[in-house]
Amino acid sequence: MATNDKMMWLKVLIGLIISLLIVGAGAGANQLDKKVNKEVFELHETYQDTQFADIKDSLKRIEEKL
Repeated sequence: MATNDKMMWLKVLIGLIISLLIVGAGAGANQLDKKVNKEVFELHETYQDTQFADIKDSLKRIEEKL
């Protein structure tokens, strides 16, 4: 009987450790995804600012020619 109790606790402990590892890996992947999204957003903002400046300069040249 004592052996079965020890085996049950061992199985519960192993299950708990595996569950914690899975939850930890999911949380780590979520943080990485947020970081990637932030970097992509910053690159997009820089690109958008550059495009806006180019369009603005182009419109000024067109107005000068009119």
